[in-house]
Amino acid sequence: MTGSAIGNAASAMLLGVVTARLLGPVGQGTLTLVTTTSAMTVLALSAGTGISLRVRSAPVPDPTDVRAFLGLSLGLMPLSGLVTMAAAWLLAARVVGLGALVAIFAYGAAALLSRQASDLVQAYGRTSASILSIGVGFLVQAVAFGALAGLGHRSVAGALACGVLGAVAQCLFSWACIRAFRPALLATWRLERWLALIRQGAPTVGYGLGLLAMQRLDRLLLVPLAGPRAGGVYAVAATVAEAARITSSAVGQLLFVRTAGSRGVTREVRHLYQLAVVLQLLIIGVLELLAPWVVGQVFGADYLPAVPLLRGLLVAELFMGLALMDSRIVMGLGRLREVGAVTLASTSLAVAVYAVLIHAGGAAGAVQASVATYAVYATLLLWQRTRAARTAERKPLNV
Repeated sequence: MTGSAIGNAASAMLLGVVTARLLGPVGQGTLTLVTTTSAMTVLALSAGTGISLRVRSAPVPDPTDVRAFLGLSLGLMPLSGLVTMAAAWLLAARVVGLGALVAIFAYGAAALLSRQASDLVQAYGRTSASILSIGVGFLVQAVAFGALAGLGHRSVAGALACGVLGAVAQCLFSWACIRAFRPALLATWRLERWLALIRQGAPTVGYGLGLLAMQRLDRLLLVPLAGPRAGGVYAVAATVAEAARITSSAVGQLLFVRTAGSRGVTREVRHLYQLAVVLQLLIIGVLELLAPWVVGQVFGADYLPAVPLLRGLLVAELFMGLALMDSRIVMGLGRLREVGAVTLASTSLAVAVYAVLIHAGGAAGAVQASVATYAVYATLLLWQRTRAARTAERKPLNV
């Protein structure tokens, strides 16, 4: 799974480099606003049905559930497109032209289907393939937009159209990964089946949406509050900084499995945690030193103002890495409600902190807000992990 995660991260980085170089800071800021809006819309509208399908799979999904899942996904596509289009227009009407609205609608609709396709592959037990399918979508989008730019078409609408193509490629790759299982592809349009999936998955939405909002609020608010150029420069800094997150994300999944299996924080769990922290510190240290070269040579001279932003965001990423691992340990100990409560509380705080600091300091304020909110989030989760571990130690093994 780690190899797939690395491949996924590499494809995402390639896409970020291609769009940043071809669109420039203003275009990159606008594109980031749209993709961030779409990601949050998709997560909210899908209502945890992908997780619900995976939970109900033993060991593979029931054909009836698959048909209902497909029907609901297809039904939500137009709504996802409309919500994404409306939100992008409301947040940045002065930079989102009318001509781009059709592309935004198509991108929002396709993004929902590609997200659901990834969850479907996971439901069949192909986790690595699911992660890799996302990377395939990024790669196809990057290549397609590079080719389109070579023909003289460099626009946000063009990048979004290529994003639709990438989503189609991801769906086709996902189908190829589960073809051997002969999945049922005839959609069911029955409300009671849809509601069964939603009821089981809806409780998980709070944590996922809260975490995504905390990680993306900076990019969502920068364009309307500080302008698309500031948003584009900041997006480059954030893209590079998030590379430091790959270790904690991958190890976090392993920590969850080990903690859930042992029902406690074992010596192996502590060793994995410490190793991940060391690796993350190493990655952060290297990126801190190479920040001017990475930004200037990889993304271009237009993005050199991102260097100090990147260095600040790398500090924030240290806290987020700790938070991601601690949250997986707490969830592995069966404290899902506590993790959700901490995440929602931290996100509520983040909304106010980001709004105030971005309004006052622009991109630099967004960095300060990221460091502050991530640090609070990590501290609260460390506290929850300590409490949960102590409780687990006092419990008999047969409980």
